[in-house]
Amino acid sequence: AIASPPGSTDVMASTIYEQFGASSRWMPLITSGVCVVMAIFGSAIIPWMPKLLVGATVFLFAYQLFYEWMYENVRGFQPIDFAIVLIILATVVFVGFMAGIVVGILLALLLFVLRYSMISAVQGQYTLANFRSSVERAQSSNDVLDEFGGQGLVYALRGFLFFGTANAILDTIRDDAKIRTSNHKIVLLDLKRVTGIDISALNTFVQIRALCEASGVKLIYSGVGRDAKRSLLMMEAVSTEYDEPLLFSDADYAVEYMENLLLANFAPEAEASNIHEHLMRIFDKDAKKVQTLIDHMTRKEVLVSDILFEQGEPDDGFYMLEKGSMTALIGTENNGFKRVKKFAPGSLLGELSAYTAEGIRTATVIADEDSVLYHLSSESQAKLDTVDFELAASIHELVARTLASRIAYMNRRLFLEMK
Repeated sequence: AIASPPGSTDVMASTIYEQFGASSRWMPLITSGVCVVMAIFGSAIIPWMPKLLVGATVFLFAYQLFYEWMYENVRGFQPIDFAIVLIILATVVFVGFMAGIVVGILLALLLFVLRYSMISAVQGQYTLANFRSSVERAQSSNDVLDEFGGQGLVYALRGFLFFGTANAILDTIRDDAKIRTSNHKIVLLDLKRVTGIDISALNTFVQIRALCEASGVKLIYSGVGRDAKRSLLMMEAVSTEYDEPLLFSDADYAVEYMENLLLANFAPEAEASNIHEHLMRIFDKDAKKVQTLIDHMTRKEVLVSDILFEQGEPDDGFYMLEKGSMTALIGTENNGFKRVKKFAPGSLLGELSAYTAEGIRTATVIADEDSVLYHLSSESQAKLDTVDFELAASIHELVARTLASRIAYMNRRLFLEMK
């Protein structure tokens, strides 16, 4: 830098010196010398300087500052930002410099709050008619959720929640969803993308719970951080069941709970079917096909926490779940597991590996409770391919429909997440 000690930089001074063409190595010595002389003899020198020169110098600096901050640097400002700059200038001129700084900070904070509160805290608003969990259910249960899924609401929230944004959430639930007059059963607030919650937002959540419970609606949360969880419990802003707060680590588990609640209300018998009834619905009540397939399947019982098969094992056929529930897990990088699918009665398990080039299991499946399955081995399926072409074609069609429905589910969730 020009006129700076070694190892130091002074961009402003360097720019000024370069504009004046003074880039000699003598500049730092001359500058330092002037500063030393003025520090020692300045009080004696200044009275001899013409007042016009001193005034012109002050005016020059004032004009340069005014030009930069009132014209050059604010040409891209919005009108409200330019108005704040004018208010700061007027405060500095008529009150004082420190008062101008304080007024500028307060106005900037006020403008930030106003602008941030205009950003909706509700990133997405869904119903269970189009927003489902990863639980794979029988078609009869899916039909019930298609019909009554509108009674379960999901709100995905985002950003920092304070009085300016939390009230909009309350207004959305109260006015848009019409909680007081509608037939909704349960509301989920997903806080996965929420960065923080202040006390005013917590009070708003208390109001939301009171509004929901006064209308017979449960309020549950998902994706709640440790600090937010403690605050919600302290403020009693969440519904409870058997004295346990309805807080879920992930939205998928919360939506599963909502689905189970609706199914228990509207179709308690929807999943209470045996293997014969499941297959009759799949094969359009073709009893001959169903019986032939059952004759080639083997009944298998598993206890809670038993592993049906593990990720990486070779394929040995697929299963149909008659009773109970199973969960599919995949390994993660930190030697943990993540749930990718849960299976309810009537679901197919393990059908994908037979159609991959490697022919290995793509996930680990474990029993959530004592369960009953029917297993069609690879050998039995190969035998059907040669004995009963029509039934074999129906089995392949069943697998294709299952895979297509899973792809459709993932596409739908991805589309909703991107909205």
